[in-house]
Amino acid sequence: MPKVMRDPSRQQLPQPHGTELGMVAFESELCVRKAPFGKRFETLSKQRSELVDELREQLALATDRAVPPRYPGRIDRTTSTPQCPPYRPPARHPRRPCGTLPMTMSVHEPAAFAELLRTRLVAVIRATTPAAALAAAHAVADGGISLIEITYSVPEAPRVMQELSSRSDIVMGAGTVLTRDQARMALDAGAQFIIAPNFSLEVAQEALAAGVMYCPAAYTTTEIITARNAGAHVLKIYPVGIAGGPAYIQVIRDPLPDIPMLAAGGTNLDNVLPFLAAGCIGVGLGASLADPKLALAGDTTEITRRARAFAARVAGLPAAAAAGA
Repeated sequence: MPKVMRDPSRQQLPQPHGTELGMVAFESELCVRKAPFGKRFETLSKQRSELVDELREQLALATDRAVPPRYPGRIDRTTSTPQCPPYRPPARHPRRPCGTLPMTMSVHEPAAFAELLRTRLVAVIRATTPAAALAAAHAVADGGISLIEITYSVPEAPRVMQELSSRSDIVMGAGTVLTRDQARMALDAGAQFIIAPNFSLEVAQEALAAGVMYCPAAYTTTEIITARNAGAHVLKIYPVGIAGGPAYIQVIRDPLPDIPMLAAGGTNLDNVLPFLAAGCIGVGLGASLADPKLALAGDTTEITRRARAFAARVAGLPAAAAAGA
C-alpha cells in the first residue's frame, strides 16, 4: 500500500507542554509556519498595486488627462507631498438686518415720540364705561396734557380711541396692548403710539411697521435691553413709582445712559420732577391724574384741575434729548 505524503503546511502545530521551554518552542514553530504566508500576501498586494497604477496611467494617456491621485487628501508615497487641494475658507455672507435698532436710534422719530420729548407727560385713562373714559380724556386735554393713552381695560376701547382721534390737540394712543389683534385695532382707530405693561415681539412688529411709537414696560436691565434691541422707542419702567423710585432710575441709567425711559406706576405730583431729574424723558400719570372714581362720578372739573397742575409743574423744563434726558 503506497504511503500517503502529508502536506507539511497542514501538519498540526505542536502543543505547549506546560513548561517554559515548551511554550518557547511552540511560539517559535508558529512564527516559522506563518512566515511564508505573510511574505506571499505582501508580494500579491504589491503586484496588484503596480497593476492598478499601470491601468490608470494607460487610461489617462487615452483620455489625454492628468492622472488624479488615487487617494485624495493622503500623502503620495512616491513624492511624499500632500495631494489635497489648498484650503479655501467658506465665503462669508454679509449680515442680514434683523429688524433691531441700536441703543441710540438714528431712524425717523414718530410724532408721538417727539411730542413726549417736548411735553414730558402721558395721561393714562382707565374707566369702567366708554362714556366715562371719553369724559376723562377730554378733561385731561382741557388741562393742557396732549398725550393721552386709552387702555384696553376700558370697554370698547377702539371706539373711544376713534372718537378722540378727531380732536386736533390730542395725540391719542393705546395702552395695555397685549396682543397683535389689539395693536391692529388700535392702529385702525388712529392710535399714534402703543404702550404695554410687557414686551411682546408681535406687538412690537405691528407698531414699528405702522411707524408709531412703541413703549413696552420693563424693569430690569435685561428686560430693558431686550425690548430696546427689538425696536422699542421708549422703555416704560414699571412700577417704579412704588418699587425703587427716582433712585432706581439713577442706578440703571449709569449702565444704560442712551435708552429713553418713561417712569410709570405710582407716579404723582410730588415725584414727577425727581423722576425727570433722575434721567427719565417723561412720566406716565394714572390715578393721580384721571382717577377712575372721578371719571365715573362725572367730576371732570377735578381732573382738569389736576392736569393743569401737572402741566405747570413741568412747564419750565426744556425738552428732553432723544437719547435720554
